[in-house]
Amino acid sequence: LLHLLASTQEPTSGQIRYGERRMNAFSKRELAKVRAVLFQRQPMRLSLSALELVMMGRHAQRTRWSWGSDQDIEHARQALRDGELEGHIESQASTLSGGELARVWFARMRYSRAPWWVLDEPTAHLDLRHRGALMHALREHCAAGGGALVVVHDLNVVEQYFDRVALLSKGRLVAQGPTRDGCHRTAMGRTNGYGRRLGPFLPRAHLCSRMQSDESSTRCKHAVDA
Repeated sequence: LLHLLASTQEPTSGQIRYGERRMNAFSKRELAKVRAVLFQRQPMRLSLSALELVMMGRHAQRTRWSWGSDQDIEHARQALRDGELEGHIESQASTLSGGELARVWFARMRYSRAPWWVLDEPTAHLDLRHRGALMHALREHCAAGGGALVVVHDLNVVEQYFDRVALLSKGRLVAQGPTRDGCHRTAMGRTNGYGRRLGPFLPRAHLCSRMQSDESSTRCKHAVDA
């Protein structure tokens, strides 16, 4: 699903749109300007430093052979500092731990300036404190007018940080709506047989959050016409 929404795979039927435009009508450079992607398995670029990895986040906004201005470099450094990676800015990616590398990839996403973020279990390699920091960064991004579509396992995280939830079971959509309505918990008990014993560790939920300053509710700008 995330690969389809990120336009890294083509749907076998139907259409996926960003606003009024079909996703497959975007060039790769145009896509990079409107959405940033963070999958669990990132391409291995371990010969680069943390700063170089982050700087690549704005490649679509620069000319082909431009590295970026001094201001761009400072913004990239600040993204790493925001991820508590001050001491690893010049470190080779190959020397970083799994959690540190995950924070570098997220810093690259923040640095990209893309309004839409697509993330697959972004907290998988993070400790509790850095998980909270990442989720708060997602909320800040959405509150500023951006959007985030995230896959997570923990339904408690869904209810604490996200406005809308879409629940999939065996590849099919079984529930969607505002998180506060609780439709996902009802559907989870029905499809998995947990009933009222639903606890904090639940199967995968697919989430979409889009904050609108002029609306009381939130909505997802992606339209999927299957």
